Amino acid sequence: MSKQFEHLANEILITIFDYVSVQDLYRSFWGLNQRLNDLLQSLNKLSVKIENNDLSLIETLADRIIRLEVDIPDGVNWSLFPNLRSLTLKRITFPQSNELALAHLP
Repeated sequence: MSKQFEHLANEILITIFDYVSVQDLYRSFWGLNQRLNDLLQSLNKLSVKIENNDLSLIETLADRIIRLEVDIPDGVNWSLFPNLRSLTLKRITFPQSNELALAHLP
């Protein structure tokens, strides 16, 4: 009897997803089939680390991110994160500090 990954129950897939970074989940599973797309879209209260220029993916997920770690020198549009509860800046730049000072974070 063989089992395929996509035949696993949603609850099992979501549990597996807890062990994989959000970026890797979207790069690996987005677009494979509608069920996986729906599961990925249902994920909320995301914890995300921005390490490289994957800002387009982050902007797609922004309204579901509650914890964000930023390790890039680029600017970030803070208004995209209405549910942000925790922010860690690894290498803050002067422009980033100015953006934060002007941002309306929750």
